[in-house]
Amino acid sequence: LQYPWDEENYGLCISGAGSFFNHSKDANAKIHDRDFDNNIQRYSAVRNIAKGEEVTIFYNEDFEEFINKVAT
Repeated sequence: LQYPWDEENYGLCISGAGSFFNHSKDANAKIHDRDFDNNIQRYSAVRNIAKGEEVTIFYNEDFEEFINKVAT
């Protein structure tokens, strides 16, 4: 997963919990905060997530544009 990290850089999540979240326009989780000193990104739910429900996040606008082009 690739995330805008700051105004000049992108973050790349190769492993860890974030790499398992799928993209959704109606995401049930979001990036909560970023610790730039320790390169840590935390997530939080934006609504109740039911047991067995997939955790999803909105990757970014660049990814959304990419999948819209692929779908057409």
